[in-house]
Amino acid sequence: MSYLYRKERRNCAHWLLKILSNNLSTDPNAQFIEYSNQGLNKIHNSTPGAIWNRFKQFTPYQIYDALILLKENGDILFDESEVDYLNAKIVCTPKGRITCKSGYYKTENKKDFIQNVELRTKWIFIFIPIIISIISLAISTLNFFYPHK
Repeated sequence: MSYLYRKERRNCAHWLLKILSNNLSTDPNAQFIEYSNQGLNKIHNSTPGAIWNRFKQFTPYQIYDALILLKENGDILFDESEVDYLNAKIVCTPKGRITCKSGYYKTENKKDFIQNVELRTKWIFIFIPIIISIISLAISTLNFFYPHK
């Protein structure tokens, strides 16, 4: 997976958790509340499709990937009996609320960015001395065969 894919997946997961963690109940049929710029809005049915229809910030595929990530980490309960994942009931677990409040996925994006930069820049410290050595060898060889008089 590329860094950008992992970053978008975690951003979507954090966004979903932020919406779902405002759920006042752990009942899959409960309504959940989302705080937006316009104030307090109620969205009926805590399903990925209802969330996507309301916001459309992420694609359905990104939402699905984020749901899988959240389910693997135990942050949500996901009704797998539903054939269409956009209509499946999802509920934020208590662990998911803690994860959302701590900003876990945002922190993971920062860590991943640092690792990505580190992986790309560590080779610079290997190749620069090699290049300098080759240049100095070429200069000394040229000075040996064509000495200055």
